[in-house]
Amino acid sequence: MLTEPIDDENISQFEADQAGRNFGHHLLTQVKDAYHAKQDDQGSIGPFHFINQRGIVGFALDAKKYDHDFQDWRHFQIYCSHRVLELGYVMRVKQIETQTRMDNMTSTYRYYLKPSIKVMKKLPMNQLYGNVSIELVLQNSQVFRFIFRTNYYSDRNYEEVKDFNDLLHLMTTH
Repeated sequence: MLTEPIDDENISQFEADQAGRNFGHHLLTQVKDAYHAKQDDQGSIGPFHFINQRGIVGFALDAKKYDHDFQDWRHFQIYCSHRVLELGYVMRVKQIETQTRMDNMTSTYRYYLKPSIKVMKKLPMNQLYGNVSIELVLQNSQVFRFIFRTNYYSDRNYEEVKDFNDLLHLMTTH
């Protein structure tokens, strides 16, 4: 496995915001609505795979099924990371991880964000929505999957995590 930092300085805020406006906001709204329906047990969850197990909550989608190229998805990933940063998070990891397995090369563009220590002033500490991981996975250089997930702590040093549905709502408000 090889890892290296992501250099996304050549991607402007305008390009990231444009991806958010062009398809990201609509996609996140669909995810939010499907997540809400899933919680209410109201039918199918559509093309979205929801994660809710052992302190991890989030969604994954098969990016290859959408008519967007690698740059569109990278811009959307940056758009999502900026939205999370606005909520009081700091970027801890920006890296590309590449590995080869059974004649397939998989590259994962990973952003990992944690709540700022500015919100953790007392015990139990405020963990907001938990740590946030935003991943764009390529398989054999083709866009494959987009994953947005949180992981939280459940011990007495941390306050109860805020609801993932609320995070999705904040991600879709302007």
